[in-house]
Amino acid sequence: MSQQSPGANRQDALTKTELSYPKPQRDPATFASREPLKFQIDRAETQISRAVAQIERDAFWIDRAGLQIDRERFQIDRERFQIDAAALETGAACPRIDRAVFRIRRDRGQTRAASFRTHFFRTMKDTHTNRLDAFRAVLAYLTNPVNVPLWKDQRPLRFTKRAAAAAAAVPALAKFCEEQSSILSGLAADKAREEKELEDAAYVLGKAVAECYRELGNEADAAKVDFSQSEWRAKRDADLLAAARETIKIARALLAGPHAVEAEDCGIDAHLVDETEREADEFQAALGTPRAAIASRRALTIQMRDRFNAVEAIFASMDGLVEQFRDESFVEGYFAARSVVDAGHRRKKSAPATKA
Repeated sequence: MSQQSPGANRQDALTKTELSYPKPQRDPATFASREPLKFQIDRAETQISRAVAQIERDAFWIDRAGLQIDRERFQIDRERFQIDAAALETGAACPRIDRAVFRIRRDRGQTRAASFRTHFFRTMKDTHTNRLDAFRAVLAYLTNPVNVPLWKDQRPLRFTKRAAAAAAAVPALAKFCEEQSSILSGLAADKAREEKELEDAAYVLGKAVAECYRELGNEADAAKVDFSQSEWRAKRDADLLAAARETIKIARALLAGPHAVEAEDCGIDAHLVDETEREADEFQAALGTPRAAIASRRALTIQMRDRFNAVEAIFASMDGLVEQFRDESFVEGYFAARSVVDAGHRRKKSAPATKA
């Protein structure tokens, strides 16, 4: 008979014990009570998942809206930059516009001033001419052989003396007016002629000097005097005179230097330089003549009013004496001659319209 180990006996005893222990039984009621709780937990988890998904969707739309806002902000910033750039350009253009407006107003003011001066001096000249014509008309009326016996050496004798003074004063006034009017005549034409002669002479000499310098390989000095004929004519008075003097100076330096032979080959000689210098001197003299003449004419113009008033005083004295003569027709003719008549700027009568 075989013997078993003690361990085997214990294993058998444990197995028997487990088999003999009663297994717990599931309570249907407890299981039924637990099912809704699990369902509720699952449903809550589902709702939480849905809420999380909704939150994620809302966060996506929020991010998208933020991106749209950023785009709009970028667009606004770009428009602001464009506005600032336009404002900067406008600000830079404002001084140019202001200068242009200033020049327009200045030119308009100068035009108005020139128009006023022209009208004023023309009116003043016409007024003086008309008054001088009235003085001459009175003297012509008095010296008429028909009228001489009516007033000469007749009472009042003061009238005869005043008539003699008027006969001497009116020709002197006429001569003064002729000097004042003719003092500027021909000066502008003389200046224009001298200017053209200098431009032509300086152009010929400048081309010869420039050719000589180019022959010597000196382009820098050639450019100082190499002007076209239109460039010489476009120069202002002072610039023209300065450029001509500089050309003459360079030409004399060439003739006196080691390149005199090359200068003569290019047509530069003492006669050409002297002729150009003579034209420059004559043009320089013509520049100051108009200004001096204008000053002289202004001085005479200032005296003109006083001279006319002095002659007018003589005739005003005669006006008070002529009433003493008994011949009324002579007196009326005298005052008719004394009236000042505007003999200029008469408009031609338009021809009457003819019916078709």
